[in-house]
Amino acid sequence: MINYAAAAVLAVALHLLVSLSIRRFKWRMENFKGDTIPHVFGLYIVTWGAVGAGISHFLPFGSHPAATLYLIAILGFGLLGLLDDLLGSRNVGGFGGHFKKLLLEGKLTTGVVKALGGGLLAVYLAYKTSDGLIWRWVLDAALIALAANTINLLDLRPGRALFLFFLGLAPVAAIKCGIFAAPIAILAASAAAGGVSYYDVRGRAMLGDVGSNTLGAVLGLTFALEAGLAGKIAVVAIFMLINVYSERRSISKLIERNPVLGYIDSKLGVR
Repeated sequence: MINYAAAAVLAVALHLLVSLSIRRFKWRMENFKGDTIPHVFGLYIVTWGAVGAGISHFLPFGSHPAATLYLIAILGFGLLGLLDDLLGSRNVGGFGGHFKKLLLEGKLTTGVVKALGGGLLAVYLAYKTSDGLIWRWVLDAALIALAANTINLLDLRPGRALFLFFLGLAPVAAIKCGIFAAPIAILAASAAAGGVSYYDVRGRAMLGDVGSNTLGAVLGLTFALEAGLAGKIAVVAIFMLINVYSERRSISKLIERNPVLGYIDSKLGVR
């Protein structure tokens, strides 16, 4: 009981610290409508998700090793996203743009740091989920890295990143009947995402890369731990298509041109 009370106090203290930091350091930027709003609300997802993963180690159910992986994923991908949010430039986009900047001009962008750091984290997490099977190691690494980047790519309009996160999580939860390897870690991150959605869908705050990166990592790791081979291959293929398409064309324009996607998108938040 003492451990749970301490965790609750820590969570509230970190929540307040995030709120004070956003105000004190004026972590704000213009959104797609030209309004200047807080742009790192995803820090709340990192905070609550990390506490949830930490609490999992004191619970008599669930997998403690899995909880550790969620803690690493949430903190690692979250911090890489925050680095890009606070120090990154919006003048360079896509993997191609960032790596061209590095190779042709010798400039290391935060986008490259995020890509390489996220890739290494994905490889490490996948090693832990692979049970020593090389094919699963490669597949899980691709799954985690692509999930993080895909949700990041969709976070250009309110509600999109959150929609994809919950849409991806729903079938896994249904198939597993909610019995995950680390249920409290997933529940904490999901609950925080739900709370942040109030501000995100109304255009009053942005998740930022810190939020979308974290949600993608949680989703990818959940697929790696819980999904079967066919499901993993299908998700990797879908995410790969989205990533390849985004390097050449605008996902937002694709959504706007498609009547079905456009209708769904119009219901996700302010436009």
